[in-house]
Amino acid sequence: MPKTTPTSIEVPVDGVVHSIEEKGASPKPERVRLEYLDGVRGAASFYVMLTHLVLFINRSLFGAVKWLLPATGWMHYGRTSVSIFIVLSGYCLMLPVARSDESAMPGDFWPYLARRARRIMPPYYAALLISLALMWLFSNQIDRINTFWFTMKPVNAKVVVSHLLLIHNFSNDWIFKIDAPMWSVATEWQIYFLFPLVLLPVYRVSTGGMLGAALVIGVVPMFLFHTGETAAPWFVLLFGLGMVGAAINFTNGEKWHRLKDGINWSVGCIAAIACVFVWHIIAAPRLHLNWKGELIEDVITGLATMSLLVACTNNLHTNRRSAVVRCLESKPLLFLGSISYSLYLMHAPILGSLDVAIRALGLSDGVSAFLYVAGGAAAAVGVTYLFYLAFERPFTARKKWTVLA
Repeated sequence: MPKTTPTSIEVPVDGVVHSIEEKGASPKPERVRLEYLDGVRGAASFYVMLTHLVLFINRSLFGAVKWLLPATGWMHYGRTSVSIFIVLSGYCLMLPVARSDESAMPGDFWPYLARRARRIMPPYYAALLISLALMWLFSNQIDRINTFWFTMKPVNAKVVVSHLLLIHNFSNDWIFKIDAPMWSVATEWQIYFLFPLVLLPVYRVSTGGMLGAALVIGVVPMFLFHTGETAAPWFVLLFGLGMVGAAINFTNGEKWHRLKDGINWSVGCIAAIACVFVWHIIAAPRLHLNWKGELIEDVITGLATMSLLVACTNNLHTNRRSAVVRCLESKPLLFLGSISYSLYLMHAPILGSLDVAIRALGLSDGVSAFLYVAGGAAAAVGVTYLFYLAFERPFTARKKWTVLA
């Protein structure tokens, strides 16, 4: 009987490649790379930036760009990307648990939380301070012109403190102030506490029970207290779907193998995406369900994302990678994936500054529209990369091959 040797699974988590050492039966080391995860993250982050770029253009130029609006209808669903981020987070944090025989998280709670804080906090606080500085610098222009940035005011002590504590998603008066996209960072940070304290213990007893607990935590308070809809507490359920996706791909056992091999996850992903389009185009405009509609949309998006991740990971074990995986592993998307968190944090203040600068020039609406379209995305990505080098990469630069925990 040949001697077993360790195999490793290399997993990019928030732009950093890690590896999980495990016992395997292969006589030679085998490495399965999940680079496509960064591609998904990069595409989603870039799409959020496009969504807000369109909002800036529409608010600043009004009817002057009516000719442009038919081509931008597909850019109005930035919330979809946020749902994708949450599923990805659940998938990545679940990977070492899925590979563990005890279904346990490597390490203790406080070191885990410290790792999450090190990853999330430095870029977050840097972006927060930069946003506050820019709003102060451009305060006169923001008040004078009808810019989209104006919607992120007023800023008072409660708003600032709530952002510092990452609880600004608790109130509609705080949630979209200073840097609007930051609302989901607070929601995800709070889910990080639930992962080891609630979701994993219940998962070890029952996967369905874990999803049920996530549903209760995320949805029942909405019915009881009719509050918190802007914070989307049901994202806990989407995080749970990501956990299930990782378990399907990497947990041993007959049940998981049946799920992995017995379902055509590519078809499932396509079907779920079709449901998202049907929901947006036909159902949602007619039903007016408020937060319940957002819940349905987010859950369908979560199922589509989970199916995509399972299908792409399964494809890595075949002789030829699918066109989808090759696209997600392309250099442009991997680059965007490496800076995706910084891009998510910084694109709004960058676009806000560009908006003020263009309006201050007093150009015609046509020229202004051209500058928004031609320069908005390039400015957001270019400045974000500098921000990434200064405030994110120093906190993610580790040995390339480390244990994912």
